[in-house]
Amino acid sequence: MKIAMAQLNPLVGDLEGNATKIIEACERAGQEGAALVIFPELTLTGYPPLDLLERKAFIEANLAMKERLIGKIKDIAFLFGYVAMNPDDEGPELQNAAVFAKDGIILGEIRKVLLPQYDVFDECRYFAPGKTATPVLYGGLRFGVTICEDAWNSGHIPAKKGYTQNPVADLAPGCDVLINLSASPFHVDKVRLRDQLFSGIARQYAIPVLEVNQAGANDTLVFDGASTAYDEKGHILGRAAAFEEDLILVDLEKKTGDIRKLPETEEDQIHRALVTGIRDYLHKCGFTKAVVGSSGGIDSALVLALAAEALGAENIISVFMPGPYTAADNFEDTRLLAENLKIRLDIVPIQQTMEAMAASSSLFDPESHGITEQNLQARIRGTLLMAYANRYHALALPTGNKAEMAVGYSTLYGDMNGGLAVLGDVSKTRVWALSRRINERAGFALIPERIIEKAPSAELKPDQRDQDDLPDYAVVDAIVAHHVEDLEDAEKIIARGYAEDAVRDVIRRIQFNEYKRQQAAPVIRITSRSFGYGRRYPMACRLRY
Repeated sequence: MKIAMAQLNPLVGDLEGNATKIIEACERAGQEGAALVIFPELTLTGYPPLDLLERKAFIEANLAMKERLIGKIKDIAFLFGYVAMNPDDEGPELQNAAVFAKDGIILGEIRKVLLPQYDVFDECRYFAPGKTATPVLYGGLRFGVTICEDAWNSGHIPAKKGYTQNPVADLAPGCDVLINLSASPFHVDKVRLRDQLFSGIARQYAIPVLEVNQAGANDTLVFDGASTAYDEKGHILGRAAAFEEDLILVDLEKKTGDIRKLPETEEDQIHRALVTGIRDYLHKCGFTKAVVGSSGGIDSALVLALAAEALGAENIISVFMPGPYTAADNFEDTRLLAENLKIRLDIVPIQQTMEAMAASSSLFDPESHGITEQNLQARIRGTLLMAYANRYHALALPTGNKAEMAVGYSTLYGDMNGGLAVLGDVSKTRVWALSRRINERAGFALIPERIIEKAPSAELKPDQRDQDDLPDYAVVDAIVAHHVEDLEDAEKIIARGYAEDAVRDVIRRIQFNEYKRQQAAPVIRITSRSFGYGRRYPMACRLRY
């Protein structure tokens, strides 16, 4: 049997648009000789629909659209995800579901059994768990269908999630083919984890496994696609493209399929994820333009390069706002960067505004370089950026990286202003690595080398350097990763060989600045634990061990 795996990029809530994508994919798959086309988890509603699921009219419209699709799509079997009503009296009213149908006849209904309730997932808030479905008979084959998390308790990866059920073990022994409909968010190393998981299932039960994953980005979550088919020995039969819509065909009888090339390096994966996150967030929210404060530093340079790639150079406004402590080379570097990227550059000095504000109140001491005077500069720049955003109906993109967000090297209502924190889950050392990789792929210094090499500085007082107040960024990044992503306490990190003073200082800063992060722009997630709604920490707390 020839099966099409339709990897779509749905827009949450857009039932008409998502249904059109389903219909078009079915038509294309039929033209290419497929007997069955399979789609990702909750394709009809988009994933994650979050509190849209609390709106009765939305649920009813989703059910009506499901019935319309079943009646409209002809001559090919199809399997897609939607939101179903819970037939039982107990628990939430809804279930995460999928329907297998052909020519107006439902061949099978599937309900998600394992509902993830960790990190960015909160499915128990909305859904009741289903029961493991029986195989669906079609074309002489028995298809077992699971939905995303149902496969992640099969024992093929080292994950302790507390589930008592193993839907794969319940279903796979009676199947000829196992299908998994996924909306599996990207983080670094996710493709390797999925390969380990699904190839292991294929080998254990000696059956082909087809995992079709969502692509694109919704809000802060990026979905890398890379849908994959494995033969009964766990070898890859077919693989879809990364981070974009795709449709691939797999022939189970001939054991052949389309195989796309994935990003080569970790930096390439992250690069594609960030570009996808920018593009989809802005376009799905109704924006076409972005405005970025360009400082002559590495973070703003990287954001500008990524935004220009995501949205087109003609849709980027770079605003350079020199102050009294701006180094001369930043004027040159900012101009060269704009020329290389072919983006608009506006230069708006802030010293006159600073002087006017300082003269207006005794709060400001023109002779001081204290935090009040430093933050004034950042807030003037932030105000100007938002004025640009208003004037040009653009979204401002703050440029702070994960290390800066962690330790509070950012100013509320200043450089934190904006609608999407592009680098908020990207460590400082990764910022440098991504920038060098961009230049390597471009074949020249698209991001000027001096921007990459210069010492980081906020330039809010004379001769200021980040490392005057912080450990080396490689150390900060490591402590942040161990504490935030790996959930390690200070003692364990110190035992790894890091200086006790540095560890305790960085962790203290992380704890103290929670109130800032909860007012920050949404963060594109590229690690297993980002600063966002997957990390829920109290603002008013003091940890003691």
